[in-house]
Amino acid sequence: MNSEFDPLEAKLHRVLRALPDRAAPRTLENRVMAALAERAALPWWRRSYAGWPAAVRLGFFLLSGLFAAGVIFGLAQLPAVASAQSVLGNWRLIYSSLVETAATMVGDIPRIYFYGALAALGASYLTLMGVGAAAYRTFFVRS
Repeated sequence: MNSEFDPLEAKLHRVLRALPDRAAPRTLENRVMAALAERAALPWWRRSYAGWPAAVRLGFFLLSGLFAAGVIFGLAQLPAVASAQSVLGNWRLIYSSLVETAATMVGDIPRIYFYGALAALGASYLTLMGVGAAAYRTFFVRS
């Protein structure tokens, strides 16, 4: 901080602090409450993504991921496309090999690992909720 501006800064600070607060317009509260009521009356699909029901958000997330994977997979297949029949054959071959590989891999995993993964996932979820609640109480709740 430059020392030659310190007196000017202090004087400006005193002058601005001495100014009275501006009063809000009398109609402000009514306009704000009307806007909030109007926003609350909107159906869920007209609200922001955060206002959607959790099941709809999850479904949208999954469908978006599937769509993106399909687009990427389809673009990867474009160079190999020679005819509609070869595309259908490629899709069948890829699907059957993926299903067979997944069935083999899942069948080889002991059940205790699935239970352990499920328990770790649950513990992670509970930890996340606890940390979130603690952060909320620390930063937003004033008592």
